[in-house]
Amino acid sequence: MLQKSKSQAVLERSTASRIGWAAITAIPVTLMVLGGCVSYAQLLVQGTPLDVNVLVACFNFSVGIAMITKNLASYNPYTLSSSDMTLQLFLKQVLTSVAAASIAGQWSQQETVATMWVALHLASLFIGVIFALLGHFRAAVALSYLPYPVIAGFLAMVGAAIMKGAVLLLLPKDGESSLPLVFGIALAGSSTVAKAAGMPGNLASVLAIVLSIISFWTWVYWSGRDTTSLRQDGWLFPQEAEAVAPFAIWSTVEWQHVSWMHVMPDSSSLMLALVACINRALTITGIEAAVGDSSYSIDDEMRATGLATSVAGLVGGISMNPSSGMSSLCKEGCEGDTRMAFYAAIISTTSFICLWVAGVPLTNYLPRFMLGGLLMMNGVGMVVDWAWYVRRRIQPQSLVMIYLMLAFSLYKNLISGVMLGLLIALVLTNARFARLEVLKYHVSGMHFRSSMVYSPVQRNILAKNGDRTQVVGLTGFLFEGVAIYLSKYLREVVRGSEELETLVLDFFACQGLNDSACAHLVKVNRLCASDGVTLRFVNLHPEDMALLKSWSIKEFPESMGTALGEAERAILADFNEPVEAPLGRSTDDSTELAALAKWLGEDVADVLLEVGKLQSVTSGTNLSQDTKGPNRDIIVAIPGHSEVCLEARTGNRLRPAVLFRSMSGAVCGGGGLIWPAPEGGLGGPFP
Repeated sequence: MLQKSKSQAVLERSTASRIGWAAITAIPVTLMVLGGCVSYAQLLVQGTPLDVNVLVACFNFSVGIAMITKNLASYNPYTLSSSDMTLQLFLKQVLTSVAAASIAGQWSQQETVATMWVALHLASLFIGVIFALLGHFRAAVALSYLPYPVIAGFLAMVGAAIMKGAVLLLLPKDGESSLPLVFGIALAGSSTVAKAAGMPGNLASVLAIVLSIISFWTWVYWSGRDTTSLRQDGWLFPQEAEAVAPFAIWSTVEWQHVSWMHVMPDSSSLMLALVACINRALTITGIEAAVGDSSYSIDDEMRATGLATSVAGLVGGISMNPSSGMSSLCKEGCEGDTRMAFYAAIISTTSFICLWVAGVPLTNYLPRFMLGGLLMMNGVGMVVDWAWYVRRRIQPQSLVMIYLMLAFSLYKNLISGVMLGLLIALVLTNARFARLEVLKYHVSGMHFRSSMVYSPVQRNILAKNGDRTQVVGLTGFLFEGVAIYLSKYLREVVRGSEELETLVLDFFACQGLNDSACAHLVKVNRLCASDGVTLRFVNLHPEDMALLKSWSIKEFPESMGTALGEAERAILADFNEPVEAPLGRSTDDSTELAALAKWLGEDVADVLLEVGKLQSVTSGTNLSQDTKGPNRDIIVAIPGHSEVCLEARTGNRLRPAVLFRSMSGAVCGGGGLIWPAPEGGLGGPFP
């Protein structure tokens, strides 16, 4: 009997067994998320009149909702949620803006508290809608196009801001001991060392929480300390909390005192919303890469989890984020069993909902140094990951950029650091793209000619004077950086070519252009006009052509062949070898018959006239057979009286390619050219 594989054994477990293993997985997840929630609640209420215990209850309610809704909405069955640093800093900035408005407007405490609560909920709804819209419009992946050093700088700044908040949380006040600050720093340092030694970050967090609580209350028991003295020394938070009723997260808001002009995020908060969006996209990408059983769209995941995030704000909660660490722990603990992962999400959800309903005042039991240490641990982890370990895979100048953003954010504030990062990203993007090659080719009229067939004398003139026509082919997208380089190059071509008469820009391989590129092309157009050079734009996309027309550039040849033909005719006219237009039909056909006899000989002309007849067609007539079946007609174009153009269709949406154009006579049949063969060795017939 073959031994069953581990995956088969997992899948054959009973429901009760799966629930048991799911509970074992959910317990450490719940502990870590709970510790983070209480820590972030303490961070949010700094400098505000909000009740931290009501905020903790709101966190418990929100995590309970997020655990199950995001798990159901996500394309990854192992997705679990937690409080997120970037989201909490965004919410903190929202509260800071409301606090500034309350000071300026001299609000009462009732007005300030009511406005802050509504602002928290609306900001959570707002950021969830932003996430969903980014996913809906396929813009989530675009966030990854920011330069990597800028993204690393953003996340390092977030970590530094969390560390700064943790230190402020633990700083001793009058009469308090400095030992909680020392223990908090030691806790964060020991966790960082353990992580550096190879211990998983999730396990380090669980051990930090469990050992801190057990060690602290064991010391309290043996030392005989009471909670009053613990509060006075700073081991516990100053105010003793009471149980919070579950509906207090809604009943706390006194709607009549809300200042509705200040409940929405302001411009400074939007900067941190951008950082939260970047972090959400990176988190989703990390979850998909680390624990995804199959690949899925980041944009679709962003939209789905964004809608789930907005639900929290809609029902009066606080936004949460999918956690790559919790999701990895879920998959590892559930051994790849998706049903067990769903049970783990339900168990964790139930735990937080029970904590919310019970209203347990957690700040009475969790030591202050542990909560500050957890915050510091998360902040140190981000700074180490994005400002230290990152040095192994980036260039020195990129590392300097990260440290510059980090130092600037600490010197000024996080918003200033984000603005500096965006400025650096803008400058870097333009500087790097400016070095992209946009010139596909540059040839003269000696090597690039129209499909028109000329006489030997005319061909000789064009060969000797081909430098009078220059053709520049473009590629890529034309915008600020590359447009400056292109404009400089074209000006050098115009000023450095004394015999230049026509400059043709070929946009066939160009992917588009913007207003800045149009402005530079207009300058080139003015230079050409002042120097007597004809500038022509060919093969433009209709949208690009419309944009150039709005900049007062009006003439656009139908094709490259048309532009080159105009230039060649101008050169031949200067040397008294003009290309005459086809002659009109004479009244007695004598001129046509004489031209036919001179071209093919009188005997051949007589035979042709016996089996055929002279006929005039209007310009632009298509002589090919459009109906099914062979075309048995033979058409003889008389030299000097007709112009024949041979085209080949290259696609339904593309203009036909002109292979041959001549006024020197041609014989056509079967929908194509029979004789003479065009220059270059092409023969007919051509379908």
